[in-house]
Amino acid sequence: MRIGFLFLLLSVTAAQAQVTHYQLKLTPDLDHHLLRGEETIFYCEAWMVCDNTPAERATLTMEIVLPAASGLKAVGPGQLQKLWRDPEGEHFNFEQDEPVQTYLFSLGVARLNRSVHVTKC
Repeated sequence: MRIGFLFLLLSVTAAQAQVTHYQLKLTPDLDHHLLRGEETIFYCEAWMVCDNTPAERATLTMEIVLPAASGLKAVGPGQLQKLWRDPEGEHFNFEQDEPVQTYLFSLGVARLNRSVHVTKC
């Protein structure tokens, strides 16, 4: 009985220590007020990846594609890693490489000016 309990305890601890990585591509349809997306996940609770258990953490790659002519910019979790334009639109690729609680992932799309000055605390 004691060996079984120890195995169960180790299994639960190992599962909690795992960090999941999610990949998400979002394309807002601004004319129809829709958000189209493709995601690669292991768990989904709502419109986006989310396991709101406090111990669960994940890293994220989020790509936001906006119409090139819109003049809009995107903000997302982590750091902007790559920005490019193709026939699909203007792509903003954000990386959250520090595991965080998934309910902290957010994004914004607006007419923005990006700051190039970075201050670290």
